[in-house]
Amino acid sequence: NRQNIVDVVTGGDAEPATQFFAKKLLGADYDGAVTFDGYDPDLAAEEIAETTMDLSQTFTLTATDEAGTQVAQCIQQDLAAIGINVEVASVDVNTWSSQLTDQTLQMFINALGTDMLAADSFIQLLLGDTSVYYFPISDELKAKVAEMNSIPSVVERHDLVVELLNDMQTECPIVPLYDTINYDVYTKG
Repeated sequence: NRQNIVDVVTGGDAEPATQFFAKKLLGADYDGAVTFDGYDPDLAAEEIAETTMDLSQTFTLTATDEAGTQVAQCIQQDLAAIGINVEVASVDVNTWSSQLTDQTLQMFINALGTDMLAADSFIQLLLGDTSVYYFPISDELKAKVAEMNSIPSVVERHDLVVELLNDMQTECPIVPLYDTINYDVYTKG
């Protein structure tokens, strides 16, 4: 329930994500091209009934800061309501980074900035062959990311990027939660 997360974590000073990446990152070329499904416990129950994954275990959801821990607690409640047990682990950034690298994180909360990236480069960052995120994605999705990287023209990549965003909707390696407004302060000193 992304609206609940926004209300609890930011006091309402954010927007629940409706797309995989922030509007600033998507730009005019991709904004609105692919939306992310909303909170739907009934659909989740249907998907759970069809899965072959063992959901009787307790999963660990790892966070590295206070906001991430608050988000994790909201997610923990939402998943408990549909029968998935989650424990929240709060660790320092170095521990999180080590667990990310050795692939022992089951689920994690990560704040991602969008400065100086575009949709295609963000897909590469998250899902490319040099990514440190190791998301469990299909070979088909990996092949499409590799294909995207072989197309030098950003314009010629457009349709494939939209296709990749749709594939991310299906495979769901990440769940976008909310977009916040960042403020920068400059002083002459």
